[in-house]
Amino acid sequence: MYYNLGLTYFRNKQFAEAETNAIEAIKLDPKHAGSLRMYALVTFHQNKRVNALMGFCSFLLLNPQSPQAAEAFGNIQHILQGGVLKDANGKNTIMLSPKGNQESQTMNLAISMSVLAGQNKKLTGMDLLEYELKSIFTIDGETSEKKTDKDFYDKFFVDYFYKLAKSDNMPAFTRLVSLSTNKDVNTKWMSEHDDQVKALDNWVANTPRDF
Repeated sequence: MYYNLGLTYFRNKQFAEAETNAIEAIKLDPKHAGSLRMYALVTFHQNKRVNALMGFCSFLLLNPQSPQAAEAFGNIQHILQGGVLKDANGKNTIMLSPKGNQESQTMNLAISMSVLAGQNKKLTGMDLLEYELKSIFTIDGETSEKKTDKDFYDKFFVDYFYKLAKSDNMPAFTRLVSLSTNKDVNTKWMSEHDDQVKALDNWVANTPRDF
């Protein structure tokens, strides 16, 4: 019910209301890929870029080769590159969220800083993507640690990906989320690093997500 209601709000461009219902749907089923994808899209539309990034990453952890996986990874690339979603007429559809706007802008800046730092290190390809994701997860995680009133986003998304960033599983994670668009290269890497792939699987299976 929450998922369907969220879709209705989403199609009506009531993105804040859609986000609320996506959250309720995720609480009922944390592994419902559609709800995670909807959360990512509706937060992206509100310019909550790190929220959206973690939403798309969550979706890809469950569905790295689904029909919507390439779209999800493309949106991750847009977020990292500072791009925006556009409607059918080519107009920007991003809306600023009036609630928590300052925090969203701060974290959006963290994305730009992480991307620039990776480029300054002359990193490219998967090495650059891994560095960017790990840096963003770490910055947001360290910021969230200082909060005394953590909300759903902090508990379900930030805490989880901060734990991932502090583990040894980022190389395998980076390959997994980008599998849909770099399949041959990443499949080869994963076959050659089977121990790292199994370690990531084990980490995901044994790391709970709270809310």
